[in-house]
Amino acid sequence: MSRWLMALWLLLGAAQALAGGRIEVMAINMVELGERPRMVRIYLPPDYDKRKQRYPVLYMHDGQFVFTGVTFNNLGADRIIDQLVADQKLRPLIVVAIDNGEARWDEYSPVVNRQMSRWVGAGWTDEAEGGEGSAYLRFVANQLKPKIDGRYRTLTDAANTGIGGASMGGVISLYALLGHPATFGKVLALSPAVWFSEGGGGWLSNNDLVKRLATPGLWLQPYQRIYLDIGTREWQDGRPPEGLERDWPAIYLEGAQAAIAALTRAGVAGEKLKLVIDEGADHHEAAWAARFGAALIWLYGPPVP
Repeated sequence: MSRWLMALWLLLGAAQALAGGRIEVMAINMVELGERPRMVRIYLPPDYDKRKQRYPVLYMHDGQFVFTGVTFNNLGADRIIDQLVADQKLRPLIVVAIDNGEARWDEYSPVVNRQMSRWVGAGWTDEAEGGEGSAYLRFVANQLKPKIDGRYRTLTDAANTGIGGASMGGVISLYALLGHPATFGKVLALSPAVWFSEGGGGWLSNNDLVKRLATPGLWLQPYQRIYLDIGTREWQDGRPPEGLERDWPAIYLEGAQAAIAALTRAGVAGEKLKLVIDEGADHHEAAWAARFGAALIWLYGPPVP
């Protein structure tokens, strides 16, 4: 083989090895929320057009921060998945990323926090935030998922359908586990903002999310896998909440630990539940990206032989 043919062969091989998945875009109006418009970005794995197989799915919140190049700070989920799939460490999967909007606080919690000035300071938010989370989850489960399942080759059962996000995205993903257990069997909660569900009184004395997670019921299913993680420097520069005698790193860490303890009391244990504490990590896309790949491998597993 001549040198130039060898060089061409190597270049083609390298291009094939680097070939990644593609991202499609869909606009949709959320019926459950008054036809509120939303952009949805769909990542299809590298071999999607070459095979006829069906793929597991992960629905993610804060969609404009999920894939490379949409915003400056992003998770880079497409690049991470491309590399893991190329290295045969992860099953190919479809990721459906739902952009957030101006009502993010409201959409990402079914309960209302009526003391937001205590938590984040006056002027940064409305005094009461939250309350639309149940409607938002009905949009994802009852409107968006059937549309995705109809358009793409998905594995539609709960065991192959995950939901995930960071911060408030982690909170609404845990509520999805409780409200739609027959739809979402995998949960990815990166640095969940458990504090948002606090109802007043002493810290973690009246937390709606923790109480619901601790109460076993129809939401508890054998196929579930639940991943939580947290850094030890989450939002360390933020103003400490008024009268709480806790700084933000402690609040985030203790909140995640309380959620894990609640899930354990409810009967979720062993290979179904995982908590990762990332020493020195802060509340940022770069920190979440560093943990994202390992979380996906734990949730979805390597390629099927």
